[in-house]
Amino acid sequence: MRILARDGLVSLSRGSDRREHTVCVTQKGRETFSLATPLWEKSQTAVEETLGEDQLQMLRTLLSQLEEISI
Repeated sequence: MRILARDGLVSLSRGSDRREHTVCVTQKGRETFSLATPLWEKSQTAVEETLGEDQLQMLRTLLSQLEEISI
């Protein structure tokens, strides 16, 4: 979050106690998201077309397994 705040994509503020923080997407963050979304969609389509459904499902399964053992 700090990197996103540093880059002006979100604003951070403290909540009512030390455990609570509020994160708000800034105008720059919304604009960046709008620009990035079509690029992400294009990349996803390319991966799907390259791997095919079976290999893509295998990749998702392997990534989920890695996520479970992540420290």
